[in-house]
Amino acid sequence: MLTGVSIVFFTNVDVVLAKHFLDSKDAGIYALTALIGKILFFFGSLASPFIMPLVSRSEGANRDSKAILNFTLVGTLILIFPAFIALGFFGSYFAPLLFGQNATHSVKFLLPITFSMMCFTLSRVYTEYYLAKKYFSFTFTAFVIAVIQLGVLVIFHKDLNSFVYVVSSTWTLYFVATFLLHIWSDKVLVFENNLNDFLNLFSRYKTVERNSKEKLRILIFNWRDTKHVWSGGAEVYIYELSKRWVKDGHFVTVFCGRDGHSSKNEIIDGIHIYRRGGFYTVYFWAVIYYIFKFKGNYDVIVDSENGIPFFTPLYAREKIFLLIHHVHQEVFRKSLNWPLSWIASNLEAKVMPIVYRNTEVITVSPSSKNEIIKHKLTTREPHIIYSGVDLKEFKSSKKSRFPTVLYLGRLKYYKSLNVFIKAANEVLEKIPEAVFIIAGEGEEGDNLKKYARSKGIEDKIHFLGKVTQVDKIKLYQQAWLFMNPSFMEGWGITAIEASACGTPVVASDVPGLRDSVRTGVNGFLAKYGNSHEFADKVFEVLNNGSLRSKLGKNAVAWASNFSWETSANKMLQILNTDL
Repeated sequence: MLTGVSIVFFTNVDVVLAKHFLDSKDAGIYALTALIGKILFFFGSLASPFIMPLVSRSEGANRDSKAILNFTLVGTLILIFPAFIALGFFGSYFAPLLFGQNATHSVKFLLPITFSMMCFTLSRVYTEYYLAKKYFSFTFTAFVIAVIQLGVLVIFHKDLNSFVYVVSSTWTLYFVATFLLHIWSDKVLVFENNLNDFLNLFSRYKTVERNSKEKLRILIFNWRDTKHVWSGGAEVYIYELSKRWVKDGHFVTVFCGRDGHSSKNEIIDGIHIYRRGGFYTVYFWAVIYYIFKFKGNYDVIVDSENGIPFFTPLYAREKIFLLIHHVHQEVFRKSLNWPLSWIASNLEAKVMPIVYRNTEVITVSPSSKNEIIKHKLTTREPHIIYSGVDLKEFKSSKKSRFPTVLYLGRLKYYKSLNVFIKAANEVLEKIPEAVFIIAGEGEEGDNLKKYARSKGIEDKIHFLGKVTQVDKIKLYQQAWLFMNPSFMEGWGITAIEASACGTPVVASDVPGLRDSVRTGVNGFLAKYGNSHEFADKVFEVLNNGSLRSKLGKNAVAWASNFSWETSANKMLQILNTDL
């Protein structure tokens, strides 16, 4: 609606006001001048009707739609630029030729009017494009500038020159504003999402009554959920436990950050998902939503620490459990710049132990438990609840015809996938037919592709991006070997998933992975960062069929020790403590 109103204000109200405020001669000259300018808008608008359906289709398929914007901008310029040159610079010839001798009075105004109308037409392309992407700041900006134009014309209307100056200035201002919004579109999206999160505070929230003493109302604060573009093992852990609790009759809500691709509210397998805030602001909105929405509606809170927890003991009075997948001290030092590394490190190592001094801690592996105690993050002995695997889904199947090495997970700095590429380069010298696959998304994706190109093996390393659950299982099943060179893991859920599919694992000898990978049982451990040692282990497994078969069978047996049902029940017993 605002789009239509702003167009009417921009292209019609000025003529009405000219007739009202100017004498009949000047009003007639302005009306013809504006009409000539609107011819550019008409030609330029011929490309715009395709934006909405094309962008909507592209966004629906999670494809980048910037090419559509660029194509439409170029098409619009091709349609209007010749008219701008003809009427703006050579108006003294073309205007009388096309509109008669009366147009000679408009000639001196044609350059500013046609230029500003060209700007206006391009602005409409930006506005339509971002409206299709559900960015509403562009539409609102158009409406505000249209109202400004109306107000300024009402105040400054002494003569024809004033009218032309005001109109051409506001049309140009509209272009400058939309272009800046386009450049800062990421920040615009953050602003709109946070504004929307604020407005949602006033929506009705259905309270949940506790059905019985045996059934819990569980509120989980987590950085992301499984639909987030950068979701990983921590999100799978929360999801797998939660859906089993829901199936058992418990009520589970997950409050997490939003990546802009998923809806704000969603129910997945009975789990109520609230997505609010972004990379950092999710922590702020967690506090606000707890106070205004969640307070008093839950029996227990699970505060999931992904380097930085939600500090729920400062504002929540329900029973709280702190979930720590792994300690992030070294991760902060390696992946964050100062002062962010210093802030994050101190929040985890110094502030968190004070805030959670009376809180039960849950972790996912013996290594993580030892690290938590070593860094004195708690005075209580942490509970270990292992990640599990669904053996009905993750099972052995036919392997690929070619030697295939797989990594599947987030593409983050601490995952050390440069080691994967270095090792691949060495293995390919001995086994040229080998194929290496990296599946997943993350901020290191582009750097890793460049690194593979620098090694000259970009045709041997396939970057698949984020894959579906079905494709994920198929990749595990077809791979000859799974490789994880990460600097640290809480447990290494992908190692267990690969094992369940009969795929041996070569991983870094670091906390977490040394729990999920047993040397000589379901794979081998290699010294962290040592690409030569990784390459030797990978070559050994790929080149020895009997060893690979033995490790594959052992891997299936090892993975069968870890069940989501067992983990969900064990954690429920802990959550029920003292309730």
